[in-house]
Amino acid sequence: MKRSVATFTRIAAIATSITVVGTHSSAVSAERSSSPVARTEFATLTLLAETPTAHGLVRGALKIELEPGWKTYWLDPGPSGIPPQIDFSRTEGVGESAILAPLPERFGEDLARANGYKSDLSLPFLLTPGENETISGAIFANVFLGVCESICVPVQAELSATFDRAGDVQAAFSNLPTQVKPTDLTASIDGDALILGLRAGSDVADAFVLGPDGWYFGEAELSEYGEGTTTFRIPIDERPKDAETPVLTAVFDDGEKGLTAVFRPE
Repeated sequence: MKRSVATFTRIAAIATSITVVGTHSSAVSAERSSSPVARTEFATLTLLAETPTAHGLVRGALKIELEPGWKTYWLDPGPSGIPPQIDFSRTEGVGESAILAPLPERFGEDLARANGYKSDLSLPFLLTPGENETISGAIFANVFLGVCESICVPVQAELSATFDRAGDVQAAFSNLPTQVKPTDLTASIDGDALILGLRAGSDVADAFVLGPDGWYFGEAELSEYGEGTTTFRIPIDERPKDAETPVLTAVFDDGEKGLTAVFRPE
């Protein structure tokens, strides 16, 4: 399914968006002051951070507690979802940021098909200081994500956190998929599909692929299961014209917390 189909869904949902600052649940204008927690009738968001490492790297997590019946989305939400966004530009000293995510699941049918989560989760993140910079004060984040029940509602919150939640942050990182060895993965482009194989006899039932902007992948199809190898054919829904093959991230559903690999297809 082409991602252009989802554009109208997302625009319609954004028209009913709710902005949350601190612990207020009514629509308000964004302000500079914020707190670690934002509560809405759909979800509660909490920003967590731990003390910077000796090299200045900061680990943290966005904890998302969903109300019963509500869902939210993976980094590539599929054709009908809203991807989570966390903007750290207000945090002094940050040079780069990376958002990570636990193993998602698929839900919905037809135009509502999506990748995401139907229960509470945490999105870990890594903050790297800029050149000759130090991340020493509070962490500020402008969060935008979609939550859905029978309708989808984008939620925006301004949050802040100090370095006092190391245990919760470690738990979030511990729940990330396990890295697989590069030698256990095969990947190639065949026309409009990615052929992705996982060796070592891993019992995997599904595969999700995340690419850079402009690259979108459909639902994996199990094309071969042999002794020691599982192969998926994954449609390339969209890609930039004449673009070189990029570095991609795969996440495999192994029935536990998942397996993951970063790779460039042949």
